[in-house]
Amino acid sequence: MGSLGGADEISGYVMAGVATWGFSFALTERAHVRIDILQLRLSTAGRALFDLLALASLSGIACLVAFYSWDVLGKTLARGSHANTPLGTPLWIPQSIWFAGWVWLALVSAVLLVCIVVSALGRDWQAVRDVAGDGGEAGEIP
Repeated sequence: MGSLGGADEISGYVMAGVATWGFSFALTERAHVRIDILQLRLSTAGRALFDLLALASLSGIACLVAFYSWDVLGKTLARGSHANTPLGTPLWIPQSIWFAGWVWLALVSAVLLVCIVVSALGRDWQAVRDVAGDGGEAGEIP
């Protein structure tokens, strides 16, 4: 049985690109894993505060990773790096897709954060929940 040369390399690039772009989709669909045991016992305002804290944390981490991923891509571009594989893929191609995914997550999370901060300042707790609250059935448990 033969192997498809480079299939593992290409699948790794695809996984990295799909993962970073998928993070933003999961965020907008409120599909990230959450542990809501404490949050379920709080008032609506308390839940909104936890949602704001969670989104602020995610936004901060996304911005930090996007910032440092530019450093990775910048060095690749400056050096003209290629993969040390039979395909010899120019690394700027998969790294550009990966970097763009992190930047997109940083932008999406920052916009959502601004939306819930504005809603929280207006004490519109339902709007905060609609944007950043749990998207699953856990919120239905009394």
